[in-house]
Amino acid sequence: KPTLTNRSLKSVINALKNVKIEHKIILVNNGSEEKSLKDINSHESEIVNINPNVGFGKGMNAGLAKAFSYDVDRVVMLCNDVEVDEDFYKNLAIIEDTIQPTILCPSVYFLQDKNKASYTYGNLDLEKWSLTHIFDESIDKIVFPDYYPASALVWDRKSFLLTEGFNKDYYCYWEDVELSFRCKNLSVNLQSCQSLKIHHFGRGTTGKKKIYSTHFEEGKEKTKKIVGC
Repeated sequence: KPTLTNRSLKSVINALKNVKIEHKIILVNNGSEEKSLKDINSHESEIVNINPNVGFGKGMNAGLAKAFSYDVDRVVMLCNDVEVDEDFYKNLAIIEDTIQPTILCPSVYFLQDKNKASYTYGNLDLEKWSLTHIFDESIDKIVFPDYYPASALVWDRKSFLLTEGFNKDYYCYWEDVELSFRCKNLSVNLQSCQSLKIHHFGRGTTGKKKIYSTHFEEGKEKTKKIVGC
């Protein structure tokens, strides 16, 4: 959706004005129609074109791989229905690197009501196999079966090389759960960061499309197999 993408890009550019850091903006065009692209203000972004749409995981992996092809230590990954807080990059600049491979997980607030908390992590109920978003300011590390709903992540190079990003065979929220499961097994730290604040428009890209319900059930069955249930 061009409107959401433009708002996301604008928030990034405004937040970057508050801190002096070298940066590059990469926009992943994951099978968007040509008429939609004409309505996007790319702000001199480098565009990675994918056609047709290959899904969230594979699309994000393409963007992450392109970003890490440059000499950078960190990459901020954002869905197009996310806006970053004005102090996002200012706060990111003072977070020290860790020896352990680490993915930083921002605290999430609603886009429609920017003062209303949404979540800091998600929980997988292994009995009911349901996913629940939870806001908890005290959490600092996310460990499976808790997971992070990946609307925004800050990857360091070590974490991306170890995980190779998302599993492209998972869709509709279960790719987030599967990534958290793998991070636990690979000793990649999922660090919850209250100082990194984003605003998320829930279901801004999926809406109520029936195909996502199908993908959700498929992802659930795949996850049950890897967890051993």
